[in-house]
Amino acid sequence: MSSLLTFSRFFSIEEAKPLTELLEKEHIVFLIEQEVNQLDPIYIGNNMDPMIVVKIPQESFRRVNDLLESRAAIEIQRADPQHYLYSFTNSELLNVLNNPEEWSLYDTALTRKILKEKNIIVPPPADNLYGNEGYKPEHLKKSWIVLGYTLSLFFAFGGIFISLVLLNSTKVLKSGRKIKMYDHYTRNHGKNIFIIGLIMVLIYFIVILQ
Repeated sequence: MSSLLTFSRFFSIEEAKPLTELLEKEHIVFLIEQEVNQLDPIYIGNNMDPMIVVKIPQESFRRVNDLLESRAAIEIQRADPQHYLYSFTNSELLNVLNNPEEWSLYDTALTRKILKEKNIIVPPPADNLYGNEGYKPEHLKKSWIVLGYTLSLFFAFGGIFISLVLLNSTKVLKSGRKIKMYDHYTRNHGKNIFIIGLIMVLIYFIVILQ
């Protein structure tokens, strides 16, 4: 069996319960972990990301996705009319479909149902479920890039740490495939921050030795 990879993230153990109950029922090995943000909140602000992760074997990703899709297709038929998606505008609903990685399979399935009920043309799924899956690598804001350069100049080890996060962070797609979390632009800056940090470390050592 392959190593366990992150399948889904939640804000709490309770929120993850429907998934873990399904995994137990289907006798699929899983692990729940509490993640720690790699970037210090002091630098990036209070962390609001879901940090409870459910991990499963890579070879089980397709099976679990198929199970969740089948369950979602049944559950949306008795969806609560008060569900928050019913309050979304048409453009917001279309945005859900254009960013499937940010939403659950149930949410995307219900979104399609709502749009069809409104007689709005529903776009096909972004790319292929077992291909790129419509995931867009994260583009770090300019302010954080500037912060990275500043740290590399005045606190070299902090800059190096941040650069390694930008260069090495990965995202596990619904197919189980790993890709780089940050886009080419962000990773290029990560390389520059790393190089500057190394140069500053060398300068520090030269000054100390002298």
